[in-house]
This record gives sequence, C-alpha cells and structure tokens, in this order.
Amino acid sequence: MRRRPEVAFAEPDYLHRAIYTPDDPGFVDQWGFQDTGQVIQGSPGVPDADIDVVEAWDLVSDLGNSPTVAVIDTGVDLDHPDLVNVLWTNAGETPGNWTDGDGNGYVDDSRGWNWAGTSNFYYNNPWHLGLDGDSQIYAQSITGRGCDLTSVGIMLSKAGAPTQPIDVSVRADLNGADLASAVIQPSEVSSTEQEVTKDHSGAVSLVEGNTYYLVVGTSQSDASNHYHLNDNRNTYDYCVGGCERGYDSSTSSWINHIEGDLYFHTNANRNPRDDNGHGTHCAGIVGAETDNSVGVAGTCPWVEIMPLGQGTAAGTWPPWKSWRPSTMRWTTGRTSSA
Repeated sequence: MRRRPEVAFAEPDYLHRAIYTPDDPGFVDQWGFQDTGQVIQGSPGVPDADIDVVEAWDLVSDLGNSPTVAVIDTGVDLDHPDLVNVLWTNAGETPGNWTDGDGNGYVDDSRGWNWAGTSNFYYNNPWHLGLDGDSQIYAQSITGRGCDLTSVGIMLSKAGAPTQPIDVSVRADLNGADLASAVIQPSEVSSTEQEVTKDHSGAVSLVEGNTYYLVVGTSQSDASNHYHLNDNRNTYDYCVGGCERGYDSSTSSWINHIEGDLYFHTNANRNPRDDNGHGTHCAGIVGAETDNSVGVAGTCPWVEIMPLGQGTAAGTWPPWKSWRPSTMRWTTGRTSSA
C-alpha cells in the first residue's frame, strides 16, 4: 500500500486488547500461572515467579483452536461444574442406545471408556473367610454408574483344603435377593493370593447413583481349612462410592468397616466416572473451564477433555493389567495429546 502513488502514509492497524485475566475465584491462588507476590496461606509470593501463562493466553485466546487431550487416569467427575462444559463427546455414537455406532468394538463409548470398571485393587489384609460362623459372609457397597455389571473378581487364597464353594453375588439390598451370582469352586482358589474373576449368571443394569452390594459368602466353617479374602483395612476408605461390611452372626447384623474396602474388580464399562478424585484433579489442571466465575482456571482454557479410566478407586494401576495398549489404540486419531 505504501508503494501506491496516491498513498501518502500507511501503517499497520494493530490489534490492541486488554490482558486476558479470568474471573475464576480460585485464579488468585494459582500463583504458578500468575505470581504478583500475593500472599497464599500466609506465605508471600515472588512477583513473576510463574510460567507466564497469562501472557501465553493473550497470544492464543482468539485462535479458535480446541485441542483434545485424553486424560488417562482414574476417570473424571462428569458432572463437575468446572469440567462439564469442556468434556469431549464422540460424534460417532448416540448416547444411551447401547450400540457400537462408530464400529470400533466399544459399545456406546460416547464420553470415553473405563477399562478399570468399578474396582479397588489396593489390599493389605487377608480376612478369614469360612474359618467359623462369624467369617462366612462379607460385602462391599458400590455406586451404580448406569452400566451393566457382568463379572466380578476378588483376591483370594486358601488355607488347607476347603470343600465348600464361594458365592459372589450382587444385590440392591444387603439382606435382599441376589440380582445375579457366580460360584467359585475350591479348585479355582490357589494357596497363594490370586484374583479369581467369574462371569455372573446374568447382566445387572446398575442405575446411576443407586447403591448396590457385592456379597461374598461360603458355608465353609473350619479353622484348618478355609479361605482368605483380601481387603484394604484401617488405612483409608479409597472407594468414594462405597465401603466394606462384615456380618456378625451373633447379632444377625452387618458391621460397617468405615475405613476399609474389599479388593474387587468389575468388568470394563462405557462410563469413565471418577471413583477416586485424582483424575478429576488432573483434568482440572489441564483444562478446567476458564472465565466462568467457577473454581479455577485450566492451563489450556480452550481444550476438550477426553476422560479415560484406567486407575481404580484406590488410585492404583495394577502392573498385571495390560490396559495401556488398548487405551492408546482407542485414542488413535481422536486426540491431539494423551
């Protein structure tokens, strides 16, 4: 334009804008994003000892780029107010129709996938199972996720040579009827700790938010020949959606083991909901909705979060579970980062 003879003077029309500073109430405490020297929990900050994320936001806030990031963790709270509007959805699926719309081998994976199911793989204690009348039945409460329960695994070993089988059932009420069940024969239990997984007699649709019970029992009663049922005892109630119970035959009542959960492993399902909290925390760091007057700011405010569950209620990734290759294959072509 400057070369044109009729133009006396020309200069760029620069875009000027205010610094992008979100209104999330927790942003003032995110000193790693913007450190102005603010006092946090009694400790003053160091001005500009941050990652200059605010300056970076100014460069990319109007680029219209929404990368998809797969958060492979314990799942994500799908109703979290700071995440609900930034969660990825699978355009190839119709939610809730129980069909494999995109033909990838995963039925109804409209919001991601949960390879760990509803499970707790942390254990530090073997309960006697079938030692006497007070050790013949245990239960674990879980919260329904709107998916079918088709199999359950528990961590078992045996002492001596028990002869009576173990029944593993799912109930809607502790003292109610079995909705489905499976039988573990004595020959299927080793003298060393091993997970024994059995398919149930039928699929049980676990209604979202409802409480259900995994019940483990046997008629075995022998101090020399019995089983050991493993759990996490007296450390922390890892399983957000439930806890362990034992049955006291003398009072015909259930005892709530508040800080304890059985080791249990259910089938994979389509709902990557978080039973631990760690995955939700990580998803918030990556991409919590920003400038929405709620919670905190995400590192990348324009990201889509794809929730994928591999970690269990205890926040553990068992080394003997080979889910990672399946997860990486599932994300291929769907994400910008995993």
